[in-house]
Amino acid sequence: MSASTLSASAQPALSLPATTDPRIAQHEAWTKFTILAASALAILPSAAVAPALPALQAYFTALPDSTGSHWAQWFPFFLSLPSLAILLGSVPAGYLSDRWGRRPLLLGSLLLFIGSGSAGMFLTQLPWLFATRITLGFAVAGAMTPLIALVGDYFNDRTRAVLLGWQSGSIGLAGVLVSGASGVLADWNWRFCFALYSIPLLLLPLVWWYLPEPDVQKRDLPAPASDPSQGSDRRGSVPWKTLITIYGIETLHMVCLFVTPVQLPFYFQQRLGLPAILSGSAIGALSLTQAITSLLYNQVRQRLQLNFWGIVGLAFGLASLGSSVIAIAPNAVVFLCGLGVTGCGFGLLYPNSKLWITEIVPQASRGRALGGLVAAFDLGVFLSPFFSQSLVQFWGLPLTYEAVSLALVSLGSVSLFQLQAVSRPQSSAHLSAPGSDN
Repeated sequence: MSASTLSASAQPALSLPATTDPRIAQHEAWTKFTILAASALAILPSAAVAPALPALQAYFTALPDSTGSHWAQWFPFFLSLPSLAILLGSVPAGYLSDRWGRRPLLLGSLLLFIGSGSAGMFLTQLPWLFATRITLGFAVAGAMTPLIALVGDYFNDRTRAVLLGWQSGSIGLAGVLVSGASGVLADWNWRFCFALYSIPLLLLPLVWWYLPEPDVQKRDLPAPASDPSQGSDRRGSVPWKTLITIYGIETLHMVCLFVTPVQLPFYFQQRLGLPAILSGSAIGALSLTQAITSLLYNQVRQRLQLNFWGIVGLAFGLASLGSSVIAIAPNAVVFLCGLGVTGCGFGLLYPNSKLWITEIVPQASRGRALGGLVAAFDLGVFLSPFFSQSLVQFWGLPLTYEAVSLALVSLGSVSLFQLQAVSRPQSSAHLSAPGSDN
């Protein structure tokens, strides 16, 4: 995408209000804050308990009525169980939000999230604990689907694109805070980590006051013409081929990313003899770099004049470099540096995918398409332990990260080839366009 195209597509939106709904316009800042704060719940299922996994496993496998090693082999999937429920619940949640309304589903899901998440402070039977993890996932699906839809219901395209990028940044920043707090709490008592799931209690009054049920007849606001090089067709059919490709990118992204929160706490404790607070800090560093990069996504995209395929290539290249550094890291400091570079790459992918879908999918189908992105995201989270556990058992964590690096650099190369294929026909059409990057 050229710089002139970017600026041309942005200018018409500047004359439009962010929203035509007077209820939202009156409290626009609070509405945006509430959406971003509630969106941060997406990171809680994994970040809140990841540093406590070794202590959690040790506690339950030591119980007299525990099945010991049998449960130990299932613990790497403890973090991913909510993702399976999110995967299964995202599409039904979309239909329920259309039938019941956005706000009722969101409020009910927040209550379910608080109850199922914080139950870990008291449960003494491991099967029940696993059951609450699944319930927690359905609660996240019920919350995230209407939140994404509300961004489209309330705001015009320009504001919508900015908020989608800030959603990813808020999730990453929440991951930093929650991972650090969880690491401290895990060193005291692993049960304390589950208290973090009660945080949404603070959001309930905000959702009630500042997220009114949208008027379905006024959801789609006037929008500027989008960049034709991205395949946008607001009145046409859904571009399924591109959509499925985006879903595949997000699934592979999460498969590779989730190796860290699943394996890192065990590696730090068993191989390096480091306390849980440091593994929490390491996961937080990954989330921090992702958050910063997500917040800078629009600036990176415009400054480097990259289209969506170009961002994918850049993101996978950075993530591959970071994984290679982790693979050869001689100490925890270099390990953290590798995580930071990896986070810079991965931080570009999720806002890129959300904005990409926003641009190419007709407005009438956009909510369902973004719900599919949530499902693809959590499919990768669910599959990641199967992938990482097998490789770690045979090769160890350093070689596992090297395998991830090779996979990512291969994907980045494919993305660059696709970028060339997309740019080649555009170069003849826009040869005389000033500042064209094609």
